[in-house]
Amino acid sequence: MALLVWLAMMLGVWAAGCVGVAGHGQEEKQPLEPLLFDHHTHDQMTALLHHYNASFADKTELFSIGKSVDGRDLWVMRITGDLNPQPGRPRFKYIGNMHGNEVVGRQMLIYLVQTLLDKYDDDDDPDIRRLVDSTDIYIMPTLNPDGHARSLEHAGACGGLGLRENVNHVDLNRDFPDQFFPDASHEPQPETRAVMDWLQSTDFVLGANLHGGSLVASYPFDGNLENEAKATPCPDDAVFRLIASRYAVNHADMATTGIVCSRDEFQGGIANGASWYPLYGSLQDWSYLTTSSFDITLELGCCRFPEANKLASFWDKNGDALLALIDYVHTGVKGFVRSQDTGEGIQGASISVAGIDHIVFASEFGDYWRLLAPGVYNMTAQAQGFDALTREVAIPNTYAAVPADFDLVPQAVLGSEKTAAAADTATPKTETATAAATPTSTGTQTTTPTGMQPTDTATATAAPTSPTTTAGPKSTAASDTPTTPSTAATTVVDTTESVTASPTPDTHPTGVVRASCPIADEVRFEYRSQSGLQDWLKLLQFHFPTLVDVSVLGRSINGKPIHAVRLTKDVASEHPDRPKVLFVGNVHGNEAVGRELLVYLVSHLACEADVDDAGMVQLLASTQLFIVPTLNPDGFAQASRHEGECESNVGRSNANHVDLELDYDGHNQQPETKALATWVGQQRFSLALVLQASSLVVTYPPNTGQSSALDDQAVFELLGQTYASKHPEMVVGSPTCGDSKGYQNGLVMGRKRTGAPSPSATTLGDWFYTSTDVLGLTARVSCCPFPFSRDLPDLWRLNKPGLLSFAAAVHDVPVLTGKVVRAAGKGKTVPVSGAVVTVKGRPSHQVHANDAGQFWRLLEPGEHTLAVSGPGLAVVSVTAAVPLPAGTTEPPLTVKLKANTTDAEPSSSTGKLLPMAVLAMIVLVPLLSYGTYKWCTRRRHKANVYAVLADKDFEDMSFSKLSQEERSMFSDSDSEDDII
Repeated sequence: MALLVWLAMMLGVWAAGCVGVAGHGQEEKQPLEPLLFDHHTHDQMTALLHHYNASFADKTELFSIGKSVDGRDLWVMRITGDLNPQPGRPRFKYIGNMHGNEVVGRQMLIYLVQTLLDKYDDDDDPDIRRLVDSTDIYIMPTLNPDGHARSLEHAGACGGLGLRENVNHVDLNRDFPDQFFPDASHEPQPETRAVMDWLQSTDFVLGANLHGGSLVASYPFDGNLENEAKATPCPDDAVFRLIASRYAVNHADMATTGIVCSRDEFQGGIANGASWYPLYGSLQDWSYLTTSSFDITLELGCCRFPEANKLASFWDKNGDALLALIDYVHTGVKGFVRSQDTGEGIQGASISVAGIDHIVFASEFGDYWRLLAPGVYNMTAQAQGFDALTREVAIPNTYAAVPADFDLVPQAVLGSEKTAAAADTATPKTETATAAATPTSTGTQTTTPTGMQPTDTATATAAPTSPTTTAGPKSTAASDTPTTPSTAATTVVDTTESVTASPTPDTHPTGVVRASCPIADEVRFEYRSQSGLQDWLKLLQFHFPTLVDVSVLGRSINGKPIHAVRLTKDVASEHPDRPKVLFVGNVHGNEAVGRELLVYLVSHLACEADVDDAGMVQLLASTQLFIVPTLNPDGFAQASRHEGECESNVGRSNANHVDLELDYDGHNQQPETKALATWVGQQRFSLALVLQASSLVVTYPPNTGQSSALDDQAVFELLGQTYASKHPEMVVGSPTCGDSKGYQNGLVMGRKRTGAPSPSATTLGDWFYTSTDVLGLTARVSCCPFPFSRDLPDLWRLNKPGLLSFAAAVHDVPVLTGKVVRAAGKGKTVPVSGAVVTVKGRPSHQVHANDAGQFWRLLEPGEHTLAVSGPGLAVVSVTAAVPLPAGTTEPPLTVKLKANTTDAEPSSSTGKLLPMAVLAMIVLVPLLSYGTYKWCTRRRHKANVYAVLADKDFEDMSFSKLSQEERSMFSDSDSEDDII
């Protein structure tokens, strides 16, 4: 009888819920459930979230950011007072259950959802209504639902790490791209990729991910290059300490200093992640380095999977702290970045703080939030097409955000009118429209007075700096100073005469882009800091989203990103029919000229293609260009203080004093070299050019004692001529740059050049030839490795034709292109990915077919024989002449491979096996049929039980509460996971 009453009650609740959902929008809200201190299965959690979403449809949005490996939804509940976008409302996020067996955070977030909504109208708790109305709150109870499902049977198991991973046995908090030990070949798990995509598409300000196993709030950075347990602060260390403390002091026990979990000791309940123990690939480090959000990690208790009867105690200790951390999003500085002319917000505007090497970006309405510790700061806002603007902002020791708006002056207003307009809108004593905070070459930001070069420093500090008081436009003397675009925002360097004698109406003074190009006003001949380079590449990607894609292929010894720019038409697609050409600059940190030339090259190509220049459009529609402006950002940072010192070798090597050009012997490679080598190995480039300095010549392999590259000397010379012949000084071949001899036509074999590397070394160019698909050359483009910035206009003018010619060389130099396929039955063929193509007589260099089966092999004119092979396929020899017919759209050479029959001779016993196979089928088919029948019958019984369970309350169902008849439908081996 009691069971019947219970069933009736549950059915009544279910019916009321259905009525509430169907009739939502009426004034009467359906009553919600009390907190259930039990471990929710994934289905129970899903049902609960849908229940609350239906009951509070005007304040909640429930969505899935993707699926786990096993296909479970990764649910996110958004809670806010008004679901419509609201200017000035910050976004906060919680993520729980990254580790499957660390379940406390998962349950706390479920209870937090219920609390925020249940108590919204509670007059006794007005802070909840204020928090919900003023904040966009996103709660993700579980990032690892598969790991949680596997760990359910281990409830009460406080220790152990075996069930923390996802079903692919990957620890999701070690699965994010890492700054210290990057792995370009790493492919994140589906759960990781889903959360990365979500966080990069949503402008969060603050967040935390919830774990178990200790009791502490930790903050970045989580690792270091030494892989040691030592403090490794990030640039915003001061504010991260406050964020972590906000949670710890509002937690019942966390802030108590002493030994916790029998092993750990934390002062005040907080810790720098790496000082506790180093880990790599964490969410909080990746989020800080990649997004505008500040994330911390919360360890909620010693027991990872406590018994259900302990959950109420956990909620009592964590509930207030969870609310207090959300409220911290309303501290620091907030405001809007707008156009002074139109008053419209500028989405994507960057906000930097002098002395702190970290940039945040304005959101949809031009609104921004910058978390900072109390103090006085110089904050700078900048955006493409506007002058940078700096404000002094004082943050008191309170928990209320200081408003600070930036009204940027469009750069279309010129000269004194622009200065006057900026002055008219400036807030007295706190705002200036002059030099912005300049990131130095090591990453620490300082303010740079007019005419002075920025200094280098090895430390990043969060201490506030004094305001800059320089007024008016910068003097022309500052054009020699390495600055970021923001620093020179009011300066126009007139280099027209050195670039072109007769400018056309659409000619920009620099000659890099057209005047009508959307980035024209930001183009200047200057050396960009690492932060400035990153900002510039982001600017290009923002303005040319269909042409430019920027990624990070790895990081330097000191953690600086090594950027790779992909430039092609419809850049979001793969385009296996387009060959790939690579440019690499700044291998030696002090050879900065190549770094800047490649930045100008990307800008020029993107702008010209954007305005439909026929040549550039055709180039980018038929070629994929990849550009790595700097391989050695640490060396550049050291060398940047020696601009114009042509004999200086400071910064030539990386931070470990290793020459990156000679680091390709495969042993103990530096992070920069390893990152490039891994990435190049994945891309199947056909052609590469490395830009160096200290001479005017193009060199080609062999660069050292090896001689294998001599097989391709003829084609190397053809490729070298595409650059050297376009350089008016290089092609002359006269002695230059202190060389005792000249080089005919501006070309020379690398090992014959004056100052060639040791015969025992393995150079980048030689490694390209022997270990990859690439034919790589080196262009030495300037006598001075780090010339004054005033010399950059002439260097661009001299080298631009060669750079453009080399970019097209994969089409202009004879190339044998084709497709490798194999039979797939019924007259069809499929491509052979990775097929090996070798030219007869040249075994040291092979090229490989891409995923579409296509390959490119640059060759000198003539008839060539190729040997083509694939896994398990017989080698095929083909002879073809190059050059191939002009105007061909499809690969003219198709090589069809067949199975290697020598490895698959039929056995003499084949005839005997056939009767045995038939007999086996006669026996097995009935058995399989009977087994299938029984399985289907069982599934039908289970379906009947599911129908019963659908009428029960998700929050209070378990196997023990099924009737005897319902239980009988399952075998003894069925677990509760099989049922629910």
